[in-house]
Amino acid sequence: MAASSSSAVRSQHQFVPPASLVIAEYYLIDDGASVVSSFLLRRLFEYQGVSRARFTASQQYPAGVFLTVSAPTVRHLIDNFPMMTRAHFEDLARSHSLSVKLCDTRDYLRDLLRVHVCNHQCGDLLFVFKHLLHARRHFDLEPLPEPFSESSKRTWTLAKASSRAARSDIERMSTRAQDSAAHRRYLESDVFFEDDIHFPTICTMGDKMNIIAEWQDRMSP
Repeated sequence: MAASSSSAVRSQHQFVPPASLVIAEYYLIDDGASVVSSFLLRRLFEYQGVSRARFTASQQYPAGVFLTVSAPTVRHLIDNFPMMTRAHFEDLARSHSLSVKLCDTRDYLRDLLRVHVCNHQCGDLLFVFKHLLHARRHFDLEPLPEPFSESSKRTWTLAKASSRAARSDIERMSTRAQDSAAHRRYLESDVFFEDDIHFPTICTMGDKMNIIAEWQDRMSP
């Protein structure tokens, strides 16, 4: 009895292999253990990141809350788990030694990862998920456009324009100072304007009073 108990405790502290991702829109036998369906993954889990470490049986789902997943390619995961954010894509791209810029949009990073082919630099990275407290109610899968399609290019163009607009405060203040200096130089410049004979001359109050007096003299009998 003691031997079986110690064996059970030892097995709980042994590292377990990751679950293999299977693209399926239904539950599988042994789902979440040796294999995990994309259906179950979207319904019950949230993405945490990548890791080379493995979990013990007490940490790994279903006994624990974490689930390490292996997939044939990064694209298999992205195409079937649309809940990932830009921060997730950025972290995933950096872990695969891909260059990331601040102006890169979520869709651009997503497509960059979808066309990525892993090499020796990527290593044996595993996808780490965490069990949700409550299952998602809406987790239907919508097909993604082909990587870097016309819609993605438009998104990238808008992102570049947005990045140019989102300049730093120092750049904006420098540009504003240059514009103000140019405006002052224009106002201070000696520009000669010819008199327009068709435009009435501005009269002073004294001139107006003289005109009125002259008109009254002419109109008096």
